[in-house]
Formats: sequence, C-alpha cells, structure tokens
Amino acid sequence: MENSPYTTSPRLRLMLPYYFKKIGVAIILVTGLILVMLKIMGYQFNAERHISYKLISQAIFFFGAFIIALSHDKFETERSNRIRLQSLAISVLFGIMDTFFAPFISLVIDDPLEMPTAPDLLVQMVFIYILIYFWSKPRPKKAQP
Repeated sequence: MENSPYTTSPRLRLMLPYYFKKIGVAIILVTGLILVMLKIMGYQFNAERHISYKLISQAIFFFGAFIIALSHDKFETERSNRIRLQSLAISVLFGIMDTFFAPFISLVIDDPLEMPTAPDLLVQMVFIYILIYFWSKPRPKKAQP
C-alpha cells in the first residue's frame, strides 16, 4: 500500500528535478537571442515563413516555460504545492476569461481584435502560472549581520 499513487508524499512524482529550471530558462534565452539577432540583422521573412517561424518560436518558448513550470524547487513543501495549485487555477481562469471576453471587448470598442490562437493562449497561461507562482512563493529570509 505504500507505493500506491494515492498516498501523499512531500514531492510530486510527476515533476522534473530542480536543475530543469535552468534548462528551461536557457531554452527561452537562446530562442529569444536568436529572434533578436535575426531582427537586428534585418532578416525578412515572406508571409508564409513568418507564420511558420512565429509558431515554431512560440512552441519553443512554451516548451521552455513548461519545463520551468514542471520542475521542483530546491526545497519543496506542502505550502509550495498549494501555491502551485492556486497559480494553476488562476492561469486557467485567465485563459478562459481571455477567450470568453475578447469578442465582447471587440464589440464594445468597435475595433476588431484578433482572437487569441491556441499557442498564444498556452504561452500566456504558462507564463502567468510561472509569474504568479514565483511572486506568491515565500522568500527565504536573509541572515542579519
């Protein structure tokens, strides 16, 4: 009964080790650096390639952010698990509200807004999750000299 998936444990079994946070940040930084370098060099894409590169860069950003979101902290506690769950709920709620209210806002301001695509929405939700989690996480207190 000890190996049952229903038992509670201090560490979630489906999460990645701590060092994956650094890998996720590196993926995001390298992708961003490549995009900035292409922009600085003045590389022009045609319409079809622009959409393809946008989707590929969004997928890579999402992958890096998803790795960050799924990796453990150095010191994992029940409180951090509760903050994770609250952050996930808020980010999903934001995604639902963004999808639901975008057409209404478009009608009110009388300007056709572009509906968020699925990759846009996923990237937004993961980044909102990461931001809320890291802002809500308790900071270790520094030792007073």
